Amino acid sequence: MGSTHNSSSATAIIRYVALCASDGVGVGTSQPSKDGWVPKFASLINAQETLNLGRSGSTLADALRQQLPHALEQNPNVITIWLAVNDFNQQVFNPSILTTYKSDLNKMLSQLRTKLSKDTRILVGNIPDLSQVNIYTSFGIPKQFLSMQDTME
Repeated sequence: MGSTHNSSSATAIIRYVALCASDGVGVGTSQPSKDGWVPKFASLINAQETLNLGRSGSTLADALRQQLPHALEQNPNVITIWLAVNDFNQQVFNPSILTTYKSDLNKMLSQLRTKLSKDTRILVGNIPDLSQVNIYTSFGIPKQFLSMQDTME
């Protein structure tokens, strides 16, 4: 009888890459390297290697050019993508950005799926209900534009 090889995920190195913007680099926290959502998530999944490629102000189109090539080089097991709020904010100046968002997200996911292992886990974050965020409601933006709850019916 031949030897067996245990490929348990408990022995696998978890290499985690975050594609994100200011929320991912910890803007708004007093200790970004500890209290930001990227280090907290990395701790939650017991990542042995973490690369946060986030840049403040990044849109999905920016991340396609600036962050995705570096992510692909790392050959991660886990990737998070949270790139939506800056795109949402940019629609004030460029109404077509939300139209291109879908195609850009499909491009990003397609590249990740074709160039990385089929076992790579890809998690995509969505925009929270912005009608609950004071800065947005203080601008007088109608609630139906801020809440996905109204459009999900």
